[in-house]
Amino acid sequence: MNSRNSVCKSKGSEEKTLAERSGEYMVVLDTSIVIDYLKGEKEVVEVIEKFSKAKFSITFITEYELLKYRGGTVKKAFNDILTRFVIYHSDDKSAVIAAEIYNKLEDKGELINENDILIAGISLSKNDALLTRDKDFEKIGHKSIIVIK
Repeated sequence: MNSRNSVCKSKGSEEKTLAERSGEYMVVLDTSIVIDYLKGEKEVVEVIEKFSKAKFSITFITEYELLKYRGGTVKKAFNDILTRFVIYHSDDKSAVIAAEIYNKLEDKGELINENDILIAGISLSKNDALLTRDKDFEKIGHKSIIVIK
C-alpha cells in the first residue's frame, strides 16, 4: 500500500489523499510504532523514513501508555523525543467517531481494546493517517489506518 496516497476521510469532510495535502501532512503514530521505532526495529524505521514530508503526532493515550513505563531505554528515549510530537487530545468529534467505531465493532462481535478505539477516533477526527503494528486496527476497516506487518 502506498501510504502517501492513502485516503483520509472523516465524517463530514471531503476525501483527500495525503499527497494532495499542501506541504506537510500529519501522521499519528500508535504506541506500538513509537516503541518499535525507539527500539530500532528495522521495518518500522524504514517506514517512518518514507514519510519525509510528514509531521508526526501521537494521542494523549499513547503519551500515557509510554509514560507509565517505570524505566528502561524506551522510557528514556521517549522522554527525550516527546517534545517533537504534536499531542492530540480527545474532543466531542473524536468521541462521536470512537463511539461509532465501538458500536460497529460490537455489532460484528469484533471488539478491540478501547484505548485503540479512542486512538482511532482521535486520528480519524483529525483526518490524519494512523500508523500502527497492531493488527486489531484492521477490524476498523478504514483506509487511513496503515498497519505495518
